[in-house]
Amino acid sequence: MLRVSRWMAAFASVGVVAGSGLGQTQAPARRPQTSAPASPGAAAPTRKAESPPPVDERTQALQRQQMEQLLVLWEKQSARLTTLDVGFDRVDKSDAWGDEKYKGRAYFQAPNLACIHTQKVEDKKAVDQERIVCSGKDVYQYNFETRQIFVFPLDKDQRKKALEEGPLPFLFNMKADEVKQRYQMQLLNQDERAYLIGVLPRLKEDRAVFSQAFLQLNKKNFLPDRLLLVSPNGKDTQDYVFSGVSANQKVDPNLFRGVKVAGWKEIYNPTPEQMQKAVDDARGPRVERGARQPAVGRAGAGTAPAPRQR
Repeated sequence: MLRVSRWMAAFASVGVVAGSGLGQTQAPARRPQTSAPASPGAAAPTRKAESPPPVDERTQALQRQQMEQLLVLWEKQSARLTTLDVGFDRVDKSDAWGDEKYKGRAYFQAPNLACIHTQKVEDKKAVDQERIVCSGKDVYQYNFETRQIFVFPLDKDQRKKALEEGPLPFLFNMKADEVKQRYQMQLLNQDERAYLIGVLPRLKEDRAVFSQAFLQLNKKNFLPDRLLLVSPNGKDTQDYVFSGVSANQKVDPNLFRGVKVAGWKEIYNPTPEQMQKAVDDARGPRVERGARQPAVGRAGAGTAPAPRQR
């Protein structure tokens, strides 16, 4: 199956909120230095958090029941989506590299088509960074910096899972049973507009991409308004704010086609090591080789689908 960590995802997903008690039953070895808003509509999270207060068994049981009910409603609403077009703004925070800003747009079409385009914002100018295309048969990663295209074939089973377990699993084709297998989820708070949900990864593949995060789920359309991701190192974060949602409208079919680009090098089915080496070689002396490894959800070594013979 195609896991989040095996996409060359510009995204990854999910997390935990300080004060929730979510990490008490399945916390990573090192608690991230990140806290989430006290309520869904609160200001952006800070980088420091205190240990959450204990939660009694009765409260935990009630939270589990509420989360189960929410997942049922969420799955029903998600099943009604045939296409989705949504914009996003993203802020990456790192003690080592500082803050970086990105923006982009994601397109989905049932049963297994996706296109995610990301731009980096520098000096108020948006520069193309990456484009990921799932054509239904293959996944293409376009790296605008190095002018490379990585192509990953999907077998029959992977095609069915490409959107359910891709880089944005909470935006399209959400399946409650599969979500529960992959994540420990808890309803942390809510107001008249949104639910605040904490998530911890259960699978080793997902824990290699992120440690925890939180999801702000809109009560009207059951789509994320915001997503905060915490990296495996417990320090770096990615904060997404989604906007401009268009559901069940016609989407240009050309968005889901993998195409060749003149002057770009196409690399078919590379291993993670080959992928990283190709990027390093293309960058040349401009950066120290291997100096900047992917943070939460960044494309790079270890984030591609498992290779298979052509």
